Amino acid sequence: MYNCKQCKKITNNKIFCSRSCAMTFRNNNDGLRFAALSNNHFDINNYTKSHIDGHLLGDGSLPNRKNNISNTFRYTQTFSENHSDWAIKVLGDFKLSNIMGTLTKYNNYDKRTDKTYYAVQFQTKIYREFSGFRERWFKNNIKIVPDDIILDKIFLTNWYLDDGCLINYKLKYRIQLSTDSFSTTDIDFLI
Repeated sequence: MYNCKQCKKITNNKIFCSRSCAMTFRNNNDGLRFAALSNNHFDINNYTKSHIDGHLLGDGSLPNRKNNISNTFRYTQTFSENHSDWAIKVLGDFKLSNIMGTLTKYNNYDKRTDKTYYAVQFQTKIYREFSGFRERWFKNNIKIVPDDIILDKIFLTNWYLDDGCLINYKLKYRIQLSTDSFSTTDIDFLI
C-alpha cells in the first residue's frame, strides 16, 4: 500500500492525486519503483470519441507502449502531392478537442514504380485517455472493432476519407471501405 501525500488517499495498485496525475508502482527487490503518467488530458465527448474511432477504423493507430498506462495516437496517410489538406484537417480536428501533437510531411521515391509518394504523419502527445481507446480496440494486441462504436456522420466520414473510395462501374457508383485486417465477425457488425 502507498499513501499519496498530495491527496491523502491510500491505494493498493494506483495513486490518483488531486492534480489528476496517476502513477503505478510495484514493490520488488530494488524497492518501490514508479512509472509516472503524463499530465496531458482531454475530455472524451461524443464528437472526440467518434472522431478518434473513425480514424482507428481507418489510418489511425495506437502504438503499443510498454507501460500500458498512457498512449499516443498516430495517423499516417500517403497521398498525391495535392491531397495533404485532409491530413491538415485531421490535425485541426484534434486541436478542437485540445489534443496536441506534431505533423510531419515526408516523401519517398519508389524505384519499382518510378514515382514519388508523399506522406504525412500526425502523432499526438502522450495522453492517458488513449489507453482506454487501446483497451477497447485491441484484445491480446490484435485490433478489433469494439461493440460500442457509434456509426454517426463523423465516424463514417473519417473512415471513408481514410480507407474508402468511390467506384464508378458503367455509371453505377458504389462506396468501398477497406476492412482487410478485421475478422468476419467485426465486418458483420459494421454492416
